[in-house]
Amino acid sequence: MHEILHTVFNKQDSYIFIQPKQMYAVVINYEEKSKRIRILGLLFPNLILGIIPFVVSLIFPPLKFLGMIAIPNIMGGVGDFILILHYLHHVPNGAKIYNHKDDGSFWYISE
Repeated sequence: MHEILHTVFNKQDSYIFIQPKQMYAVVINYEEKSKRIRILGLLFPNLILGIIPFVVSLIFPPLKFLGMIAIPNIMGGVGDFILILHYLHHVPNGAKIYNHKDDGSFWYISE
């Protein structure tokens, strides 16, 4: 579900690669995205499956089971948070980000 939610901000086809032995999954989409859209796409599943349910469980204690479900989802999204910090720190505003399965993500500024 987490990886499927990453695709909400993708206009083109997306591919989900699952590596059970390494215990990770990744969504690859070969379109250029702005820094803002890329960060929103990374943050979206963590908001929907983690942060929002956790906050709801704090506000409404009878729904504490949402918090129990949210914590593993937040922990599972730590790689997304690392990428968000990387993009905020290293990618300049106005740059486009291109994601590639084998070679990672690249950013560039178009003329």
